[in-house]
Amino acid sequence: QARKNRDKRLKPSAEKLALLDWEIFITNVPSQIWTDSMVCQVYGFRWPIEVLFKTWKSYLQLASLPQSASETQAICLALARILNATTFHAKVWYAVKHGLQQRGTHASILKTMSAFVAPCADRLLRMADEAPEALLEILTKHCSYEKRRRLSHGAIFDSYADLTENRPERHSTRHATNAGGGACILA
Repeated sequence: QARKNRDKRLKPSAEKLALLDWEIFITNVPSQIWTDSMVCQVYGFRWPIEVLFKTWKSYLQLASLPQSASETQAICLALARILNATTFHAKVWYAVKHGLQQRGTHASILKTMSAFVAPCADRLLRMADEAPEALLEILTKHCSYEKRRRLSHGAIFDSYADLTENRPERHSTRHATNAGGGACILA
């Protein structure tokens, strides 16, 4: 739909496309500690971690505690919510992720969490025992990324280490350090 509605006059020049080929990383870790490829690999962890915390914050109310709660109650609530998140990942997320990978699609943690905190979550969990194939159909429809040409972030993350190790150098790498010793790596 979006491809059909886009403005046909917007054709990026070769120069603009070449500029899109750059990866710029800004870090406060000195270049003696992390190599260029290490910075690329570590940066690959950032997005999945941000999505994880967004999921926890959105669906497990990690950021909101009752104002009337005492310090002890707040700690207990926070720990219970983190335990809930851990249980979700151990019992639900990895099973959904693996099941959808076997079907050739990638699971969205946001969509999966929203399905399993919804009012029908108990029914979904019962389906795992009673009708696993029907559950996989539902999960494939409601918990996976939409079909698109580009890879999902999960697929990119899974193959990121291989890409950075086997990737030929496209541009020369330069380091610029600031007063604090941080490096800006242009590759």
